Amino acid sequence: MKKQFNKSIKIVVLFIFLLALLVPTAAWAENAGVKIVVGPTPIINGSALGANDLTMFNENLAISIAVDTAPPWGVPKGSILDAAVIQNGAMQSE
Repeated sequence: MKKQFNKSIKIVVLFIFLLALLVPTAAWAENAGVKIVVGPTPIINGSALGANDLTMFNENLAISIAVDTAPPWGVPKGSILDAAVIQNGAMQSE
């Protein structure tokens, strides 16, 4: 179990690193920044409800990553489980 948790953390860190490489520097400077919430996702009707699940968001987009929650359909832990568009400061439901 501990090995699987460590592997999930490595996947999440790799994902965040790759995301930082793909987003242009100007976009980071223009935005207020990325916020991270640990625990159940604030995304409306989100499935990431574990105590260590991560939700990353800025003023445009929110995604949750399954750290504790077992994703459906055989998807490995550490994958994106939920996503939402943010408009006018509020997360939109599907």
